[in-house]
Amino acid sequence: MKNYLEKIVAIPGVHYAVVANNKAAVIDRLGENPHTKEAEAKIIFHALQMLVAVRNMNRNVEDADFLFLNGRFLFFNFDKLNLFVFCRNTVKISLLRMTDNVVMNEALNDKKVKKIVEKNIIDGNLLLRESNLDKTEK
Repeated sequence: MKNYLEKIVAIPGVHYAVVANNKAAVIDRLGENPHTKEAEAKIIFHALQMLVAVRNMNRNVEDADFLFLNGRFLFFNFDKLNLFVFCRNTVKISLLRMTDNVVMNEALNDKKVKKIVEKNIIDGNLLLRESNLDKTEK
């Protein structure tokens, strides 16, 4: 996966990219992580929970863009594989989206990546089980 992530992290303004499956398990990461691994895991898990919740309302979500004062967090859903990108506010979004689509589609056609993804698939609704929600979400 690193060879695919290198193309994304090479975009000016991108600090860090993470690929995770639909269990919120990190498959690979590359770049300068602005967070602890615990914070990264929570961000990924809650982003996937939001995706499942929105899908349960019969809405299709392909990506989400969260803009902060000092940066940007983008989430791209490719069905069984998810890409999370941490970058500057000034990143060229159109270039990032085009690159992400090309790179992730290449990755999804890679036999090694397919094997990793297929053995880790779960029903996304499991992320919304009460045992997976924190006190404020129950």
